[in-house]
Amino acid sequence: MKIAFIVERNLYYKFYGPVIEAMIQTGSEVYLFHRRDPDTLDKKNSKIFYYPFLNQVPVFSRPIENIFSFQSNSELMDLIKTLGINVSFSLHSLGYYRIKLPNGSKWFVLQHGADSFKEDNFEADSFFVYTKSWLSLRAFSLPSSVKTFEVGQYYVQKECLNRAVICQKYNLSPGKKFILFTPLPDSSFKSYFFIKGKFRRYLAIAKAKKQELSLLSYLKTNLKDHGYEILIKSRFKRMLGKEYSELGHVFYDESFYPSTVSELISISEKVLINFMPGAIITEAASLNKDYIIIKQPDVWDDMLSHVREFKDIFFPDGPDSKTVSINDYAEICRNILKPGSFSNTNYEETYIFPKCKNSQKKFGEALGL
Repeated sequence: MKIAFIVERNLYYKFYGPVIEAMIQTGSEVYLFHRRDPDTLDKKNSKIFYYPFLNQVPVFSRPIENIFSFQSNSELMDLIKTLGINVSFSLHSLGYYRIKLPNGSKWFVLQHGADSFKEDNFEADSFFVYTKSWLSLRAFSLPSSVKTFEVGQYYVQKECLNRAVICQKYNLSPGKKFILFTPLPDSSFKSYFFIKGKFRRYLAIAKAKKQELSLLSYLKTNLKDHGYEILIKSRFKRMLGKEYSELGHVFYDESFYPSTVSELISISEKVLINFMPGAIITEAASLNKDYIIIKQPDVWDDMLSHVREFKDIFFPDGPDSKTVSINDYAEICRNILKPGSFSNTNYEETYIFPKCKNSQKKFGEALGL
């Protein structure tokens, strides 16, 4: 069977990795279709680090030799048709690409957090979700013709995460305790469109950045005697200045399978999520790690309005659960030092773990293997 994975960005390998390996183990012929862009090497292109390069293909149990690139959606369709692809895996539905598959070819969509439920005109043969509870989100409508398979949070693989190996990989002391801090995801205030008022938005983000550094400085000073070091996981769209490196170990996406963020969560005592909630909440919960959401009181109502469709996911115990004000450094520190780990059985069963936890079996079932 010929199976293709549509790689729009290098980050997609975070989700594709375990599925590709599962397909390799079935003896399937795996193809990788990389999106290319005419401005890939343009320094003014803010997404320069996001396009998939060959040196960013993860190492699998068997080398993948069939790697192709495409620029337009029509090129993608031609590849599928010319190469006789039986099944294409994507993080987007066919409605996103607006192409028509040749007869006999199928399109499978993998859930990637909440983003999968923001698509209009969802079209696919099968949709792999963490649990079917996600399908009840009010803003999402799935056509009855689409088959659904519960596969859990398939890309967070505990068996791939070894503390000693991870510490050695990133030159971290295994004798230390770590706190993982995720800063504001983007450096431009324009990205936070949900904050009402352009000038208010500009001031809010400028203030949040300043407070972020002040908090990190406070935590470094007050956690040092408790044996803690700070891990700071940012994204390529927000390159951090040297002042961050002076306060903790700075990371981006060094690897995608297993993902750097999963590695860092696994070796950390707790996770601090600054400013806005996201997929890292479900990833932390999957690895049974406590998380704390640091909120900006001045724009918190804007934030809650922005994530209103996902409130139950991001705030399983209500909108004030697991949140601490950025103005209360001491309380944030106390929450870090407080013993305990993530434990909410109802939340786990509802949003993360399906009753059948054998993801590979479900992927094989969908493919008729």
